Amino acid sequence: MSGLKWVPWTQWSRGGMVGAGQMTLKQVQENLQRFERKAREILSETGADHVLYGVKRYSDDGELEKVGFYLEPMDDERFHRDVSSISDATVYAVHKMK
Repeated sequence: MSGLKWVPWTQWSRGGMVGAGQMTLKQVQENLQRFERKAREILSETGADHVLYGVKRYSDDGELEKVGFYLEPMDDERFHRDVSSISDATVYAVHKMK
């Protein structure tokens, strides 16, 4: 398994953490795509302004440290309050067209 980078991950719901483990970078990308598809469904079903589905967090030297998976519908106010302030990260979300 030499050469594989393993990344810690967590999955969150409104009730708290529902899963945790490690996965390869390839699995991270596959899961982000799966969560994006589900986030688009939730956006359509709920009428939310945004659905947060992933956050990649990086170390000071730019290395991927961990990934969080979510399916959290949000209005504009909450998105700007809770998500816009995240630093040292890549945020994955889908947004309602206005």
